[in-house]
Amino acid sequence: MKLNIENTTIKLPGLKREYHFYHITDAHITHAGAQDSEAERILMEKDIEKYTTTPGLTLPGEAWDMLMEQIKDDPATDALLITGDMFNFFNLSTHRMIRDMFKTCPVEILYTPGNHEFCNPVDVAYTPELQALVRPTDPALDIHVMYHKFYDEFMGGDADFWVRDYGDFLIVGINNEDHDITPSQMDRLKEQASRNLPILLMMHVGVRSDSYIEVIKANWQGLNMYFLFENNDSPMNKAFSDFIRSPESNVAAVIAGHVHAAHAGEYAPGKMQYIAAPLYEKYVRKITVTPC
Repeated sequence: MKLNIENTTIKLPGLKREYHFYHITDAHITHAGAQDSEAERILMEKDIEKYTTTPGLTLPGEAWDMLMEQIKDDPATDALLITGDMFNFFNLSTHRMIRDMFKTCPVEILYTPGNHEFCNPVDVAYTPELQALVRPTDPALDIHVMYHKFYDEFMGGDADFWVRDYGDFLIVGINNEDHDITPSQMDRLKEQASRNLPILLMMHVGVRSDSYIEVIKANWQGLNMYFLFENNDSPMNKAFSDFIRSPESNVAAVIAGHVHAAHAGEYAPGKMQYIAAPLYEKYVRKITVTPC
């Protein structure tokens, strides 16, 4: 059993050396311990059954271990990029498990959240009977209010917006799990763009393009909720879209996930978007950033 590694090259001006990254997305890891609800344990068992009985799939933890071996054998790797949905739903057992998994990674992890980081078990329960088993969400663990407590440690101190400065270019992570961009995120992106360095933009949900729409049609029923702001073309979302698409913008590429299918194509002339397929399909994109 081997990883499906797709090689991608991104050319940026002004680089003093090559950089090497692995990109994964949508692991949808589930874990339930003794303190968790019966529904959480049932959901975990159903996930395990799906991964072990469906051809082409593997347990996300096994794929993670394979990736760790790959990175250890590739000492030129600069970082691991994760574009969300590491969790299938949020619970403390899964959080602890993923935190321990991250400790096994020999390189820096750059991680931005997806919509499943904000799910609780009832959001992904398969039947009404199973939903009825889900305990009421503890208000202290309402992750739409308290998620920073759990995710900031994974995401550079701020899960909504973070920056990794490589000197020659920036990687910027934005939380767009709800398909919206906030005024604060827009202001902070413009602030980073004013530094006149190329930007690789990491988000869970990709942006609309003709080629991306074809991928979605081939994999999902309809187009709803599979790319950014299709249901809310607010002034802020439109300003964000116009900004990253502008020929004058130094946002050079978008790196995303969400749709469980690999894709590489322009989202604007001369600007590429790279979508990874899920980790449980053993898919990994290896990105080489090279001078042009």
